[in-house]
Amino acid sequence: MNYKDRIHKIVNLGYYLFLKDFRYRYRQTFLGYFWAVLRPLLIGAPIIFIGKQFDLGSSSSSVPYEVYSFTGIILFQIFWDVVLFPQWVMRRSRQFFKNVRIPFEAVLVAGLCYALFNTSIYILMLVAICLLLGVKVSILVLLSIASVPLILLCGLAIGIYFAPITLVYLDIRYALPVLSTIFMWSTPLVYKSPSSGGLHYINKYNPLTYLLTIPREWMFGQSDTSVILFVTSILIFFIVLFFGFKFYYRAMPIGIDQIL
Repeated sequence: MNYKDRIHKIVNLGYYLFLKDFRYRYRQTFLGYFWAVLRPLLIGAPIIFIGKQFDLGSSSSSVPYEVYSFTGIILFQIFWDVVLFPQWVMRRSRQFFKNVRIPFEAVLVAGLCYALFNTSIYILMLVAICLLLGVKVSILVLLSIASVPLILLCGLAIGIYFAPITLVYLDIRYALPVLSTIFMWSTPLVYKSPSSGGLHYINKYNPLTYLLTIPREWMFGQSDTSVILFVTSILIFFIVLFFGFKFYYRAMPIGIDQIL
């Protein structure tokens, strides 16, 4: 099988795993696919309400806090979905690995399909809230849209380590909600980064800060932060992704042997 045929097979199998898991996931729910819309709303609404009450503020008086914080939450969800879904699909696909040898990359493709589906919903929600509150976006929003595939790959740089482990152990699945909270609150998504103190330095040296807040600045025509910091954060995650693939290919055969 040549390289092109292998890529085609991986993409097809990944898409099949996504469809199978997607239908199974929502089959026994009353609201069905509407849960994909409710999830970011259920996460964002309490945070936005509390943030407004405590005047956490936004980086620009021209952008309402609701839009500022919700945009940050959506960008984080785009990133985090690619951390979450590969290990989700991996656990659900254990029987496939027991019965037939499928390309390891198919699980990653399935996780990306999940994330792309959710991303399309998130973008529609952002458009709706901007129209509802009359917030105008900048022409630089095109850069924000172009950054979405990069954010997805950066999320994969973390998720690729968790997926093989969850094939054998469930500890990662239970730990992910805790990690999600830590990642989110260590990034100035729903609050202004303080000018001093411990949180200031956490924000300053956190690559997620530049990966997620700079596309938001572009969306609303703000350009206070250097683009170099965005590129640097991308490079950091891509280096992590490079070693992640090496880990993935070594860990998958070991994980499969454990469940056979």
